[in-house]
Amino acid sequence: MKYKNLMYLGLVVGVILYLSGFTVAIDISECSTLDVEGARYVLTSDIIDASETCIRITSNDITLDCQGHSIDGLGSDLIYVYGIKIDMDSSTTTTIPTGCTNNTAITGFYTMTSNTTLCSGEVYNAQITVGADNVTLDCNNALLNGSGLIPVNYTCDVWSSTEPITLGVYTCNHSGIVIKNCRIAGYTGGIELIYSSSSLISNNTLWNNNGGISLLGSIGDEVSGNEVHSNTDFGIFIISSPSIVEHNHVYSNDGYGISITFTDNSTVINNTVSDNELAGISLVLSSQNQIANNSILNNMDDGIELLWTSNSNNISRNLIKGNNIGICLNYTEILGFDDEVIGHTDPNENNSIVDNDILDNTLYGIYSAESKSTILGNKINFNNLGIFFDNSNSSVVSENEVCSNTVLDFSLYQSYGNSGYANNCSNPDGWNDNGVTGCTYSCSELCDLPGDSPPCGVVTLSEVVDFINLWSLGQADLEDVVNLINAWAGS
Repeated sequence: MKYKNLMYLGLVVGVILYLSGFTVAIDISECSTLDVEGARYVLTSDIIDASETCIRITSNDITLDCQGHSIDGLGSDLIYVYGIKIDMDSSTTTTIPTGCTNNTAITGFYTMTSNTTLCSGEVYNAQITVGADNVTLDCNNALLNGSGLIPVNYTCDVWSSTEPITLGVYTCNHSGIVIKNCRIAGYTGGIELIYSSSSLISNNTLWNNNGGISLLGSIGDEVSGNEVHSNTDFGIFIISSPSIVEHNHVYSNDGYGISITFTDNSTVINNTVSDNELAGISLVLSSQNQIANNSILNNMDDGIELLWTSNSNNISRNLIKGNNIGICLNYTEILGFDDEVIGHTDPNENNSIVDNDILDNTLYGIYSAESKSTILGNKINFNNLGIFFDNSNSSVVSENEVCSNTVLDFSLYQSYGNSGYANNCSNPDGWNDNGVTGCTYSCSELCDLPGDSPPCGVVTLSEVVDFINLWSLGQADLEDVVNLINAWAGS
């Protein structure tokens, strides 16, 4: 009877503890499988020279507290041998190991709901979902490696993946997220924010994914200081997501460098976008965006392209060099049955192209098809053809230097009502500045003093400010800036 009473008392105490949310604590001191749901496991000593995957987590709601102890392996030629391996599915919420050092990789699916810092230099073969607002994931230079993970279908409100995919870091309907200091490779998508707001993606390196960074239906996010390269589709993809994209290096992707679609009022500044297979920066059905102070170099297609009725964008103070076309403003054909062209999208209108250096592009410096723009104060030199208007009417082209282009400086095809003044060119076909034949100034009338514009020798404050901006972008020499300032001060 006494034994039965003790059993009954133990059962009652257990039920009370369970109902009160008490977590069972289990001590471990060697390689183990953690399979008690809701348990808290505590590592009581270092584990040295483990020869295989050491800690394997196979149940839900488990916490592993390593208390600062090490899990040390012998090293292995096998790819999927880990210090800690989490074998779960995408619906599982798992607490990341804390206080561990040496070979602390996790694998599978992990949902974080509080600030989390990963172990520096470690490899995490995992898909991480951020499941709460105002939390930070600091990868601390750890590697998120998507190789060998099982793709799954993701759904967020009306959005869903069209096929099973892997995502390095993902969030749905959460705001104030910070994702920083991650190295991410081997996923369908490196970082994906859907219906997020006021979040920051900063100082990450993403390579060898299908896509690097994606924002969908998000507002006020910032993508800053990332290195995004060698992805098989795109570098940065933004759809319906007004955001800031700045100080990123986006290069050698097999698709677009930065792609912006159905997005108004974004800012893309101070990025280096180079050597991408398609356009460096692409805007599709996107208006009132600012593209400024970027270096857009050696992309296989366009440096910057505006397609499908992208209006009132400001493209200014960029270095656009070595691309197929420097800036392309183009309509898109609407196809019917048997690929018959039955119409076009509406033309691009009211875009401003101001103070850019558009140099050494293979076909055109600026190509404008069925578009109306303001083109002001650019240097459009050493291209195959400087400016080509194709069925483009009513643009204003003024104060540009359009010189030393191989075939022509200007060429117009069925384009009417365009006007401008104070351009430099020597080989125009069909272009006349207001009141003159050809350009107001020839290319031989370019001023000897760098930064000065005709009339030569009359240096204005505006010219000084513009030249200082070029110097800040690395596009002018400091000595030339000083000489221009001295000429302005003495004039």
